[in-house]
Amino acid sequence: MPRVAPGYKEDVRRRILKSALEEVNACGLQALRMEDVAARVGISRAALYNYFSDKEALLKAILHEMEEDGKAIFKDTFLEKSFKESLSLMFELMVLSSEALPSVEAELFSIASRTPEIQRSMQTAFDDGLFFLSERIQEEQKAGNISARGDPRCLAEVVMYSLGGLKHALFFGTDTAVLKERWTAMTYMLFFDEEKKSDRE
Repeated sequence: MPRVAPGYKEDVRRRILKSALEEVNACGLQALRMEDVAARVGISRAALYNYFSDKEALLKAILHEMEEDGKAIFKDTFLEKSFKESLSLMFELMVLSSEALPSVEAELFSIASRTPEIQRSMQTAFDDGLFFLSERIQEEQKAGNISARGDPRCLAEVVMYSLGGLKHALFFGTDTAVLKERWTAMTYMLFFDEEKKSDRE
């Protein structure tokens, strides 16, 4: 029996998840078929079932992958960038990235609303994001880099909920340039407005 190259199975698994996302975006969740996903990947349907037992298992894996990628990106964003740069990157990652697969998130949130296990998992991912963001806000406040006004946790919630609202506006057809302007104005008002006051004084 031929030996499988290291990393081959993980590579195929990631290709399956990517192809499944593309299928959901193209045809919707109800029309998603395992054979279509297999065809996109370039493997047999039987081979696909070696990785995922059914469509539900595949969709759960997609959600989990999205959550883990989101956590990693969130952490990397805060570790490597200034706070202003981080806020700008958050908008790009959490709002503009939705343009590539516009119907996927709506489909997945629909699943979550009917599946307590997935709902809990998504809530945990959201709470993790709030924790990282509130910790960063607190650090920036102590360092004097941003306004000291407001509780860090509350400010983090405002940011996260605003990102969700802007994402919905994107789905409704609002121009991305307009959304970017609104995001910049809102975050400036929350965190950097005192800079403008000190410049005038």
